Amino acid sequence: MLAGTEVPITCSLAYAPPEVVHLIQDGEQKMVADKSTDMWALGVIAFEMLTKSRVFSTATSSPEQAMRQLCGLDPLPWEDGAEGAEEKLQMLKGLRPAVLRCLARDPKARPTASGVQRLLGDVFEVSAGISQFDVVAQPAI
Repeated sequence: MLAGTEVPITCSLAYAPPEVVHLIQDGEQKMVADKSTDMWALGVIAFEMLTKSRVFSTATSSPEQAMRQLCGLDPLPWEDGAEGAEEKLQMLKGLRPAVLRCLARDPKARPTASGVQRLLGDVFEVSAGISQFDVVAQPAI
């Protein structure tokens, strides 16, 4: 799918960004493809991997509750006011800035793929205390 192309709306609510949920609620059946929707899904996947919990668990929330959260009527699991939000944010550790940027409600505030790469590169360089140019191959013993 090319960015800027009009496509039918087909999505899993668990990975749908807020702007797509708004379109669905407005009765729209098509949307213009945008790379920011992929960045939202990347953020959801990263959040789930790092916190070991679903963003929208069928055990704890209904589709209606998920839509309320995505539309900003209730806090998302990582936002102030959500049960366990601070604990989940702590689990993101150094990746927190990159993950939360991907999960911005405003699609224009989400990073591009190269922006995510830069954010992650910064995290790994800082956590390792080295730059990519400091890595030297060790001889096999």
